[in-house]
Amino acid sequence: MAGFPPDEKVNYLPRSGLQPPENLLKSIFPTIDDWHWKLKNGVDVEHNFALDGYLRMLFFFRKVIIQDAAVMIDNHPHIIFQHPLFSTDDFLSYKDTLNHHVRTTQNPIHQEIQHDQQHCGCNQ
Repeated sequence: MAGFPPDEKVNYLPRSGLQPPENLLKSIFPTIDDWHWKLKNGVDVEHNFALDGYLRMLFFFRKVIIQDAAVMIDNHPHIIFQHPLFSTDDFLSYKDTLNHHVRTTQNPIHQEIQHDQQHCGCNQ
C-alpha cells in the first residue's frame, strides 16, 4: 500500500490479484472473526478505535500470510511451512492457482503503457 491511492495501479503485486478462499483465511487468526462480531455488536467489549484498527490489520495480515506463503513455499523452505495448514488440499490448490495467476497475468501498469503508446503513436 505504501501510501499509494488504492484506486491507482502503481502498487501492483501479482499475488494480490487472487483472493484466498474464506476457509484458508479463517485458519489464520481464527478468533478475529468472533472479536470483530463482538466489537461490532458491543458484546463483552466496548467499542474503541484501537481495537477496530488492530482487527482490521489482522484481517489484512491473514490474507497476506496466505498469499505470500503460496508463492514462497516452494523456493524458500522454512520451518513455518511445516504447519499442517500448508499441506491441506485447499492450500495446495490455492497455491497452484495463484502461481499460475502470477506467471500468466500481465502487470496492469505495462498494459496501460502499451495502450498509451498504441493510441498516441509513440511506438511508430
